[in-house]
Amino acid sequence: MRTFIEIQERIVPVYSDEVQGTKKIKLLSHALKAKSLHGRKAIKQSLDSLISIEIVDSDAILHTLDEQDSIALSLY
Repeated sequence: MRTFIEIQERIVPVYSDEVQGTKKIKLLSHALKAKSLHGRKAIKQSLDSLISIEIVDSDAILHTLDEQDSIALSLY
């Protein structure tokens, strides 16, 4: 399933293996909002260069332009 989420005034695609991943999308949205406000420098840098997000089980993998900045974020 592919959907889109708005992060820092940009639209980013979110890919999930579930057909109805609305609960995980809501968790992801809340986690990203909290990380953008209160996260460390590395997380904020990853959010600035974010190109896509992949949800696998209970983790969100944030893919960035620079592969070294990509990180995994636990949703639960």
